[in-house]
Amino acid sequence: MSKSTLLNRALKIGSWSVLIILTLIFLVVGIALSSIGTQWAINYVNEGDFGLAVDYKGGSLYSQLDLNAIQITQTGLDVEINDLSLDIGLSCLFVGEVCINHLRLNKVTVDLGDMPAQEEAAEVAENKLIKLPVLITLNELSVGEVSVSQNSAELLKLKSFLLALSFQ
Repeated sequence: MSKSTLLNRALKIGSWSVLIILTLIFLVVGIALSSIGTQWAINYVNEGDFGLAVDYKGGSLYSQLDLNAIQITQTGLDVEINDLSLDIGLSCLFVGEVCINHLRLNKVTVDLGDMPAQEEAAEVAENKLIKLPVLITLNELSVGEVSVSQNSAELLKLKSFLLALSFQ
């Protein structure tokens, strides 16, 4: 065989290899962003020992995602979010941004658990600026009810508010 024949064969094999790898990447991303991929991800989270339980209602990460409930259980912290709706603009990812078009939370309940009384005054930590690698934009955040309690006493109760945020 001549050198040109070997070179042509190597180029064909290389081209087909790159094409197959790119096709597999697009296939995996497409499945991950579909409703089936979202359900697989939620099942993985529910079966794992993350202290997180998610009740799937419908949709996908690519389109509007609706969840019945999210429960986060950690030591000294219980969070329950009911009726969550999330709409992410994935086109923003191509320009290095995360765009959340709409986030709706019907009810958020936070229980900080029983904390022992502190005898000594705690040191006040200095607030530092958080620098994110990407711009995060939240066009609309609507929350129906927020309840925060600690030691069985209600600390905060908010009803129906609407926000729009942008973080850099």
